[in-house]
Amino acid sequence: MSPLVGAVKHALVALFALVLAFGALPAAAQTLEKVEILEYGMMTVGEDMGESSPPNEGFEHHSVAGARLDKATRSIPGRLGVSFGIRFRYVGEPEGGLVPVTVRLVFPPPGLKSPSGKRVLTVGDSHDLAPLGMTGFSGTTFDHLWEIIPVTWRIQVWSGGKKLADEPFEVYLPPTV
Repeated sequence: MSPLVGAVKHALVALFALVLAFGALPAAAQTLEKVEILEYGMMTVGEDMGESSPPNEGFEHHSVAGARLDKATRSIPGRLGVSFGIRFRYVGEPEGGLVPVTVRLVFPPPGLKSPSGKRVLTVGDSHDLAPLGMTGFSGTTFDHLWEIIPVTWRIQVWSGGKKLADEPFEVYLPPTV
């Protein structure tokens, strides 16, 4: 074997050993420290980007292209077309690291049951991998009369079995004109 071939073999063996050594180290842990609420209240939602998860007993999860705060309030009129929700930021290290999250809409007792549904829903969960530092939005729009229940609704953010945000909204029936 020529000296050049021997040197290349030794270099490759050394490089392989380094790759094995560093590849065996654990990846930096993604830590979601908190969920910072930036805005809450009545919103105007952007264009519907389609379902983000399968419908659950008639209740659909959709992604939207942006949402704009119309009024900071926790008092929500129960009318068709009204949207409300929260804008929040995932705070943690490293920036951009992915963490599993569940955004939960807690439906008030007695829960929601669509005309086509077979069971009553008490929560609507949306699961995702969220980049740390990202700003998110979660909310709902009253699209059907059966969704309007005048009591406390909640939007929660969970990760690793811990509730990191819990925003209540009081839905009321406005007087008819």
